[in-house]
Amino acid sequence: VLYGDVAPTYTFAISGFVNSQTTANAAGYVAPTCTSSYTRTTAAGSSVTITCSGGSATNYTFTYTSAALTITKRSTLTITAASPSAITYGASTPANSISTTGLAPNDVIASVTYTYAGSGSTTYAASTTAPTLPGTYSITPSAAVFTTGSLDNYTTVTYTAGSFTINAANLVITANSPSAITYGDSTPSNGYSTTGLNAADTITGITYTYAGTGSTVYAASTTAPTAAGTYSITPSAVTFSDTNAAGRYTSISYTAGSFTINKKALTVSPSNTNVTYGTASPTFTPTVTGFIAGQSASNAAGYSAPTCSSSGYSATNAATTTSTISCSGGSATNYTFTTTATATATVKIGRAHV
Repeated sequence: VLYGDVAPTYTFAISGFVNSQTTANAAGYVAPTCTSSYTRTTAAGSSVTITCSGGSATNYTFTYTSAALTITKRSTLTITAASPSAITYGASTPANSISTTGLAPNDVIASVTYTYAGSGSTTYAASTTAPTLPGTYSITPSAAVFTTGSLDNYTTVTYTAGSFTINAANLVITANSPSAITYGDSTPSNGYSTTGLNAADTITGITYTYAGTGSTVYAASTTAPTAAGTYSITPSAVTFSDTNAAGRYTSISYTAGSFTINKKALTVSPSNTNVTYGTASPTFTPTVTGFIAGQSASNAAGYSAPTCSSSGYSATNAATTTSTISCSGGSATNYTFTTTATATATVKIGRAHV
């Protein structure tokens, strides 16, 4: 019988009848039955004893002799590794599996050893460790271990390789958009976030380029701006600790962040002023405070002074009359002007001239 097949129907021959009798006409004839210990998992090459019993007839007794059942090997068992769907660099390696041709019905393969090797232009020495870098690979099974059955039950065992592809990934690097600062504050450190970066790859450097946006004029430069305005921050030229890492990505794209430097507030304060009765309204000159970095009204970029006036004053105001001095306007490249402070203009009695 072929290993793994169902047990055959055992036949037998009976001799010793007389008077031309046979199993067909001997009085009271009951045929014997033959059995063996064979099962579908009995190892190939074994010889199992076939024994018979149970025959009877009116005029005969039965003497039994045994025979042998030989289990022959199955021909070829082919074990083929599956070819999983391609993954993208950084994704988990899919579990391996096999299919078989010629496996005996009751045999169960518990495990096989999988060996990976680069194929085509991919260089990867044969290893049982699954690859992680982009490329194409063969997956060759070997050394099958059976839960039920064994390799010895087959004349030939062949292993057929599958294939496996890891595609390069797309990497997106996005510059952070730091919180706005005020003119004169320290420029915040740059940073970035990534989409598609493999945990095994380490970015060691990125170039950041600043440029003015909207109405801000600032030519593209790797030097961080200091003047008030709105700016883009564009990352580029990524470097990795492994110089081969960039080649593992189909594309590396960069997304700009944004950065705002708000103007610093200056405080405009008019002074209390005495005005002589009957004279024209004087020019009210305010005090402006809050400049930084040694700047003043004389050298702050784009500086235009605020103006102050007393809307309630006229040359005919009676002596001791008061009116409010308020200021408005003022502009500068890096400053805003707070003009909420007020002062008082008081009319004094002037000396009479005869």
